[in-house]
Amino acid sequence: MTKITQLLKSFFMKSQKSDIPNDINLAFGQQTHNVKTSSQKDAWDESVKLFEKAEYLKGYENIFEYVKWYEKDGSYKNITLNQSENKIDFKISQGSVLIIGTADKDKLIADVDMAKLDSINSALLRKVLEKNVKYVYSKFYLNENNHLGMKLRLDNSKMTANKIWHGIKELATNADKEDDLLMNDFKIKRSSTDHIKQLSKEIKDTKIKYLKSWIDENTKLVESLNHHDYSSLIGYSWLELLFRIDYIIAPQGKMEDEIYQILDEYYNDREQKSMEEHNSVFSKKFNELKEKDNEFLSESLFAKKITFLNISKEEKSTIQEFLEKDITATKWYEENSHKDLAIKIYDYKIFFCLYKFEMPIYMLKLMHLYVQVRHHQMFKDLGSKKIFVKDDKLKSSSIKKEIDKISKEYKKIKESDDEEFKHSAFKNSLEFGSQYEFCSSFVKSLIDL
Repeated sequence: MTKITQLLKSFFMKSQKSDIPNDINLAFGQQTHNVKTSSQKDAWDESVKLFEKAEYLKGYENIFEYVKWYEKDGSYKNITLNQSENKIDFKISQGSVLIIGTADKDKLIADVDMAKLDSINSALLRKVLEKNVKYVYSKFYLNENNHLGMKLRLDNSKMTANKIWHGIKELATNADKEDDLLMNDFKIKRSSTDHIKQLSKEIKDTKIKYLKSWIDENTKLVESLNHHDYSSLIGYSWLELLFRIDYIIAPQGKMEDEIYQILDEYYNDREQKSMEEHNSVFSKKFNELKEKDNEFLSESLFAKKITFLNISKEEKSTIQEFLEKDITATKWYEENSHKDLAIKIYDYKIFFCLYKFEMPIYMLKLMHLYVQVRHHQMFKDLGSKKIFVKDDKLKSSSIKKEIDKISKEYKKIKESDDEEFKHSAFKNSLEFGSQYEFCSSFVKSLIDL
């Protein structure tokens, strides 16, 4: 066991896991990650120096140490390593794909086996060749056995630790994205699903039930509003639903692809279409998704491990600026007895942040708490024992206790240069008279943190 590993195990045996706080052992959205500890950051710094000194194998050892996500007991599940005197064999999990490779003193080789083709499809080959142009380090391949995949080949003498990291990340994130797109577009099947851990039937059924009921609820809300006068609010409601599905349902595969296609179409045509036109598309696409059979939806729900985040890391101030922007839009709804509609904007703000930003860990935990309160019945149905709402009344003591826990855990992992979390001021500024008061005060308290 290396000195670095010993330090990390010692640290994690006495500290708390630093990812999203939940008691149901499920991943949420793109935020399934731990905080990198000071020991892991030291490992990364050491890898940079080792590559500069051409001590490549030791450099890889430190890079892979940085890649790990440690659990409370000091174990890790997102990467498997088998190290000998002359090489390191590794397997890295990223969503629906498994990266298998070897690193030695001369090179790094890594592959993702995506699909076994029954026949050669010229349109498919043309598609992947076009995609190859945009990648810096990795490429699609088709071998002699008609296996389609992506590969990475790096010469250590031409690499830095940073380039190695970006190369592996490019392979992992793009393979995870592209395999879903190719499976959907060309009706091909994965080479193997042995590495994919399935969720229980009960969990899948619960997620599908809520997915369909959410679409029904939002459709009814939209139908009750004047499509012209409330076009912006309707847009918020559809986008909030999309980001809510991404975070709580956490789809992958074909369903994830369909969700992101809805979003891509909106952003690509944002200036060319009116909001009313966009809302019409949202309604059509979401209701098409709702009509999918449960087997199709179930195939896109499985336990995922994410090693490399594909979201932008932002400072607290940037996230607060987003939360504050256009928040005055809630005022009209509040003053005209439409607090139920104003909540949609607050929900949109939170779920967009969870979709888009890698953020300070305590902000992530606070936003997850917001989600637990807003969707308390679903969390209960998924098996959560935490009770933040009972008989339609907010349990302020339980919510405040959870905030205290978030603060306590953050203090354990906080380093000297990390920002403060003024949890007492945050906790005391919350209001619990209604869901509206909670949502409004929660978002405003995040802005004032």
